[in-house]
Amino acid sequence: MDVSVLEHIRTQAVVVARSTKSEDEGRSLLEKALKDHPQLASESLVWFNAVMRGISKEQIFRWISQGFTILLNGVPYRTFGHLWQFLERLDEDSDNVLVLEDLLKMDEEELAKLWEMPK
Repeated sequence: MDVSVLEHIRTQAVVVARSTKSEDEGRSLLEKALKDHPQLASESLVWFNAVMRGISKEQIFRWISQGFTILLNGVPYRTFGHLWQFLERLDEDSDNVLVLEDLLKMDEEELAKLWEMPK
């Protein structure tokens, strides 16, 4: 499976979970979309649970080591090329962009507040 397709599926699962306020909806989307790829489904569920559980410095380090550079609406993204050029191309309405390296400067309490899912 193409990496960009997998990242899109994962992103959509998080978006669905956050918009419906139901992690089960996000998990269900992952399971259905990846039913023919059991290994990817398993890895994606672990990734999804980590994203939905919250953000910690340990998680940020993992994302950075996996090549992710930003969080866009709470979802890790890889930016290819120059980071600031990528950020400039984002829609002006995309104000929920966090640079992972900047998050490492925050303490755990500040990170937890950033990550709270609306009730």
